[in-house]
Amino acid sequence: MIETILFILTGIYCLQLSVLLFGIRRTRVHPLSKDTPKVSVIVAGRNEESSIESCIQSLLESDYPEDLREIILVNDSSTDNTGEIMQRYAENHHNVLYVVVEMESLHMRGKANALAEGIKRSSGEIYLFTDADCRVPPQWIRKQVSYFDDQTGIVGGFTKLRSRNWFTGMQALDWFFLYSIAAAVTGLQKPVTAVGNNLCVRKEAYDDTGGYEKLPFSVTEDYILVHAVKQTGKWKIRFPLDPETLVESNPCPDPHALFRQKHRWATGSSDMKPVDFLIFIPVFLLHALIIFFPITGFIPALAAFSVKTGMDSIFVFKTLSTFKSKRLYRYIFLFEILYIIYVLLLPFQVLFRKKVIWKDRQYEK
Repeated sequence: MIETILFILTGIYCLQLSVLLFGIRRTRVHPLSKDTPKVSVIVAGRNEESSIESCIQSLLESDYPEDLREIILVNDSSTDNTGEIMQRYAENHHNVLYVVVEMESLHMRGKANALAEGIKRSSGEIYLFTDADCRVPPQWIRKQVSYFDDQTGIVGGFTKLRSRNWFTGMQALDWFFLYSIAAAVTGLQKPVTAVGNNLCVRKEAYDDTGGYEKLPFSVTEDYILVHAVKQTGKWKIRFPLDPETLVESNPCPDPHALFRQKHRWATGSSDMKPVDFLIFIPVFLLHALIIFFPITGFIPALAAFSVKTGMDSIFVFKTLSTFKSKRLYRYIFLFEILYIIYVLLLPFQVLFRKKVIWKDRQYEK
C-alpha cells in the first residue's frame, strides 16, 4: 500500500513539473518596446558596506541614457559605513540621490519602509529594484524596460548566485530551480511572485495598489507587492528567461544564514491561497516518504528519489542552458538533499516559529 502511494505521488510530481515545463517555454518572450521612459533604480541597504559600492558601480555603468535614469540609494538605518559610501556617490554624481531612513512605524517596517521612502523621492515612470549585494549587467535597465507594453505592470528577472564551492554551488542551483518555478507559473498566467533583487514595476501599477503604505506588512515585500498588482486585475506580469537581464548576488555564507533566509521566504508566502497549498501537499508527502525509507522500503524510495532527481534535472535544463550554468549540475544530489530538508522542515518552522530574523532585526508574523 505504501509503495503504491509512493508511486502515485511520484507520478503527480512528474506531472506537475511537466506542466511547469510548458510554462517555462512561454517565458522567452520577445522584447515589446523600444521606448526609453525615465526610470528610477531604487536600492535599499542596511549594513552593506562590503558590497554596496560594487552594486552602485554596476548601476553607473548602465548603457541606458544617463538623463533618463536616476539611482536612489536608501540607507536603512545602517550602523556601519553603508551610509557614508552612499552619500559619497550622491555627492559625486548628479543622477544619484541619497535617502536616510531612521524611523519605523508598526505598519511600515524593514525593507518595505525603506523602499517606500525611496519611491517618494523618485520621478521615474518605471521603478527598478535590486539589492545592495547585487551587480547588474550594463544592459539590465534597457532590456527590462523593453518588456513593458501598455498592459504590463511588472517584469521580473532571474538572479544567479556567485558560486565557489559545493555549499555556494548547491545554493546557486536551488535559486535557478526556484526562479524557474516562479517564471513557469507566470508563463502559465498564474504569477505567484517575482524577486526583489531583480524586479521592475510600472509607477502606475504601483500607485494602483496604494503603495507599501497601504499594503499589509510582510517580511517578503516583493511577494506582497506582486500579489497586490495582480489583484488589481489591470496588469500583466512578465518573467522573461533572458540572459541579458541576469543579476548576480551573494550566497548565504553558512547553513544558519541559509535557513534563516528559507524561513523568511516561507513565512512571507504563508498567506497563499488554499489551492496553492493543495498543490504543495503531494510534494511534501513525496519527500516525506523518500526520507522515511525504512517505512516505504529502501528500493522503492531510491527509485522515487532517482525519478524525482531526473525530473528536476530536466525541468531546470532550459534555465541552466540559457544562463550558461550547466556546470551546476555537479551539485544536483546536494541540491536534492537540501530540497528535501527544507520542504519537510519549513512548514513546521512557519507554524511554530513566528519570529523572523532579518538584517539584525526581529519580526513576528
